[in-house]
Amino acid sequence: MQVTADEAEKHFEYYCDQAKADPVIVEIDGRPDTVMMDFEAFQALRQQAGPICPADPPAG
Repeated sequence: MQVTADEAEKHFEYYCDQAKADPVIVEIDGRPDTVMMDFEAFQALRQQAGPICPADPPAG
C-alpha cells in the first residue's frame, strides 16, 4: 500500500493499523520516503541484518 504523506497524516491511526498486516509506503512529492510496518516485523528485520544495520552499532 502506498499513500501520500498528507493522507498518512490525516488518517494516521488507520494506516498504523494497516501497517500491522502489510507495510505502508509513505510518499513525499510522489516518491517513496518512509515505510510504516509492524514493530515485531521491524525487530525481526533488524536481527536478520546483523551489525550492518545503522540502528545497531557494533558492540565494543
